[in-house]
Amino acid sequence: MKKTLLLLLLGLFCTQYLFAQTKTWAGTTTDWHSDANWNPVGVPTASDEVIINTATIDPIISSSVSAKSINISVSGALLTVNSGATLTISSIVGPVLQISNGGLTNNGTLLVTNTNPTEVSQEAAILLTFSAIINNTGTITINGGANYGIRMAAATINNQSGGIITSNGKEVIRFGDSGAILNNNAGATFNGTSPATAITLIPGKLNNNGLVNITGSLELYNSNSRLRNLGCGIIKMTGDYYTQSNATTENDGLLQIDGSLYNSGSTSNDGVIRANAYPTLTNLNILVNNNAANNAIFTGSSFKLSAIQGIFRDAAATISAGTYTSNNNTFIPGNFPGGSYILYAKISYESCTFIVPFSYIRTPTRRYVKTIGTGTGDGFSWANASGDIQAMINASSANDSVWVSAGIYKPIADASGNVNPSNSRNKIWYMKSGVKLFGGFAGTETSFAQRDFKTNKTIFSGDVDNNDTNTDGNSIAETYTDIQGNNVYHILAIINCDKNTGVDGITFTAGKSTGSSVSQTVNGFPLSSVYGAALSINASFPTIKNCIFIGNDGLFGTTYHNNTNGIDTVRINNSYYLNNRGEQTGGMFIHRGHTFVDNVVLFNNAAFLSNNYRDGGAISVSSNMQAGKTIKFTNLTVVNNNSLTPKKTITADGNGNISFINSIIWNETPVAGGNIFNALDDGTLTSSYSILQNSGAGGSWSGNYGIDGGNNYDGDPLFTNISDIDGADNKFFSTDDGLSLTGCSPGVNTGTNTNTFTTDITNSPRPYNNGVADMGAYERQSVPTLTTNPTNVTVNKTVVCPGNTVILSAQCSVGTVTWYNQATGGTAIGTGNSLNQSPTSTIVYYSACEASNCKSERVATTEIIVTTVSSNISLTASISGTAIYASSTTITATNKVLATANAQYLANNSISLNAGFEISTGAVFVAKATPIAACN
Repeated sequence: MKKTLLLLLLGLFCTQYLFAQTKTWAGTTTDWHSDANWNPVGVPTASDEVIINTATIDPIISSSVSAKSINISVSGALLTVNSGATLTISSIVGPVLQISNGGLTNNGTLLVTNTNPTEVSQEAAILLTFSAIINNTGTITINGGANYGIRMAAATINNQSGGIITSNGKEVIRFGDSGAILNNNAGATFNGTSPATAITLIPGKLNNNGLVNITGSLELYNSNSRLRNLGCGIIKMTGDYYTQSNATTENDGLLQIDGSLYNSGSTSNDGVIRANAYPTLTNLNILVNNNAANNAIFTGSSFKLSAIQGIFRDAAATISAGTYTSNNNTFIPGNFPGGSYILYAKISYESCTFIVPFSYIRTPTRRYVKTIGTGTGDGFSWANASGDIQAMINASSANDSVWVSAGIYKPIADASGNVNPSNSRNKIWYMKSGVKLFGGFAGTETSFAQRDFKTNKTIFSGDVDNNDTNTDGNSIAETYTDIQGNNVYHILAIINCDKNTGVDGITFTAGKSTGSSVSQTVNGFPLSSVYGAALSINASFPTIKNCIFIGNDGLFGTTYHNNTNGIDTVRINNSYYLNNRGEQTGGMFIHRGHTFVDNVVLFNNAAFLSNNYRDGGAISVSSNMQAGKTIKFTNLTVVNNNSLTPKKTITADGNGNISFINSIIWNETPVAGGNIFNALDDGTLTSSYSILQNSGAGGSWSGNYGIDGGNNYDGDPLFTNISDIDGADNKFFSTDDGLSLTGCSPGVNTGTNTNTFTTDITNSPRPYNNGVADMGAYERQSVPTLTTNPTNVTVNKTVVCPGNTVILSAQCSVGTVTWYNQATGGTAIGTGNSLNQSPTSTIVYYSACEASNCKSERVATTEIIVTTVSSNISLTASISGTAIYASSTTITATNKVLATANAQYLANNSISLNAGFEISTGAVFVAKATPIAACN
């Protein structure tokens, strides 16, 4: 059966080519479809080669026909494809359609395909020579494959109104001499796609009054090459445009070049040209420049520029992109985000209107604010700074920024813009999605790198009734007790804003939420007065950076984060929470949604109400936290915060996944059982690479810290100066800050580098010197000075008489040997590699290596026994208590050491235990021959 099928297929294949014929037109009528008009008799099929070599009676195609190839080879011969008819020509050998001297008129559909997958020199799907002509009002589709679409010399293509020619190939069309002409008339379309150069004139003439749209470049190769884009003609190309030496380009319409324009010949423009780059040319009208500045999008005289009807966001030119003024050739972009765009210029002159796309980079707009507006107050420069923060935020678009100089600022209106609301506590600032708000400027900077936010404090204060305690005159509430009267419920709200929204370099102080809810609508959201005294974040994902939250008094946190159903993340970076209070949480209250907190200090915050400390002095993660949400705290320093047992400094509740990494939690009140109240439902809490007070790390782990993720430590982090947290320069964000780590801190070089920031809270490198990251918000910027334990710890005598001197000896590879008379605590009794002591009772001494305030572990000497030393000793009486007998010669014993005894016999020469000597069960007895000198 398989053999039969194979033979049948081979037979069919052979039959097809066995009957392929060359058909010559011999018509006595014009009917292509008549068998009698062909020699040999029969209408050509797709496998037949067709020759038309007579001009006596020209063939006309009135329905669908096919041929393998067609050659029209005599002057005056004309093939016509009527409207509604289709001629399909396809061959693996080109040219598929060849016309020499004759012509083809297409009013229907002509499909010409060269199926040869291999490039053959000079081969084309259509070859036109010797006065050949094609007139088209229908549709011609040419596929040259690996070869040319069209090659022509001394021939003409007239694409008339309504005609569409589409040519694809190695080149769309190649002109071979000055007699090769393509006339693409008004209403006609010529399309083409090639991998490189689409149209080459070497030489030739291209006259366009319609639309030419090609993928690739266009080149006028030599003299007698000429392109004329006439009237309202449009020529578009994705590549470059070349006018070589002695070639000529004349443009009266639109020449739209995605690449660059090169001119070594003659190029004149009396229309519109758009290109990436321009050579020297004669411009009598308008050039459109890609990626140009707002005052250089167009090149032309002011008279010609008046033809520009506007710049738009859409190709239909219905959505304005801003304001264009022709008399000064300036474009002011509208309120749309910064970034790269394709905009559209509408240009009308004479009877032509063009919609010209061009690439445009909208540089994010920067607006400036000072405490008092200056100049025009439009906010476009420091000299013309606005005095209204909210107005500048409102005027901004996504990716724009607002720069705010140093000084004291207070909200001036509520969310509706009312500057005299019935309740002044509703005054507020609120962000706009994608806008970035920066503080910390002197008010003269020209670049962001010049900003010094540590020195130039931009202070957002909630003291709208101007009566807070301000004894130091800095208008900062150093503690929440400075707040007096009716301060605002929230200083700043971030509502319905995306992840590109940012706040950076602001000090927030003296916000005061309330225990009874009052709400106002902000960005379409009902904002309750109880959430976030300084900052309330709702349905938003901002980044908060380089900010200080100090002296705020709230209900649910100084900052409040609530992102129901949010898929992105709130980020709090490089910031301080200082001396804030909240009835539920003093620092940050994380209600819902992903939250990442990095390089943050929380110091001396309290959850406090009616003289009672409450839950989450520093941080609370709400019981409403959804499952699957990630709350990650990395490189936190949490110190001196207050709360009431059992809620503690940090409350972890809900169903989220919480982690503490590279963090320090220390000196909190209370500390029993650790400083986290772990009330998670189905969520997880993991602590790793952290110093955690009362965690039991290394011993009995406290479950309040969740899962022990490893590499934790329960011990003093050894801060530089916990009583001066802003250091000697009185500036936060500095390396001298008191919560930085000493060189011997157990937090130095003991964190993890995984998923940590590359800088710390001071913007110093993390890790230092490409090493291992530290724990806490500060990265020590020098090698650690960790001391090793002392070695060679000895004493020259182990048994001495009262008042005798012993010599203590030890060595330290780093630091100074320091001596103590107790294992922990106490004060030093001396320093040095050797130290003389005169003990009065049996004692052990301890040595440690110390450098600055860094101390090693203490290493004990051998016990020194202080007792009277006799000559020969004879013991006969029973011993029941503690007793030491020391002889400079011998001891003879016939006594009993009872069960309750702890006795030592020490002799320089010998000890004799004679008959009658007895040791009862339970007694402790030592007999040692050891060098002992008699007492002086």
